Amino acid sequence: MEHFLSRRTVEGLVDLTRDLATTTDLQVILDSICQAIVDVAQFEAVAINLVGESGQFQVVAVAGPPSVQELLGNLSSAEEWDVEIAASQPHYGLLLTTGSDQTQTAVEWVNEDDSWFEPHREDPRAWTKLHMLFSVLSDAAGDKIGAVSVDMPKSGLVPDAAQCATLEILVRQAETALVASRMLARSELNEQVYRLAFDSAPTLTAIARSSGQFVDVNRAFSDVFGRSPMRPRSTRRSMSSRAKGACRSR
Repeated sequence: MEHFLSRRTVEGLVDLTRDLATTTDLQVILDSICQAIVDVAQFEAVAINLVGESGQFQVVAVAGPPSVQELLGNLSSAEEWDVEIAASQPHYGLLLTTGSDQTQTAVEWVNEDDSWFEPHREDPRAWTKLHMLFSVLSDAAGDKIGAVSVDMPKSGLVPDAAQCATLEILVRQAETALVASRMLARSELNEQVYRLAFDSAPTLTAIARSSGQFVDVNRAFSDVFGRSPMRPRSTRRSMSSRAKGACRSR
């Protein structure tokens, strides 16, 4: 069955995509997605968790009432999330918990405002204190890298297919941003390791084009020819000539 999004929802998603294109700052991106989940997907409480090096989930971005803001920095274990996932049921591509002794272990927040639930209390589709809707974020290998959880749908009812589809689009944007951030961090680390190994090598080491022009040299090479490893292209060309001349004189 196809689920159509309203014009307002599509415009909100387009606006978010335009905003995200202007930054590579992961925190700004996650904060923007949280706010879009409130404004576009129509949930009043949102929390985004990221998995850190320790394997624990940490709340890094939130939107909602002051009590939700207090969740920032909270930690939960992978085991607690496994319990939450096991106790949930599929709901239009997301995961929904409806309350039991085995739930509410990973997300330590419950809406205590009874008046919020009152308008729909008699509706069989009513959202309750025991409900939670969430999605796990994964990388290409299928490993968990985070989770997005929401509460307090503005309708007061368990979300329908269209609302869940909107939320899933936003969740996948968070997932994509996190994967890209991790890849960038890994690339930067690899560059740092390479640079350290290259510069600290005791032997004279240089990388040159087929034309003989030097692209990079290590510290030992630079010490011999009196140049720093970090230099403009014009200096590299002059060094190339010096090195060639030194080789010919030998």
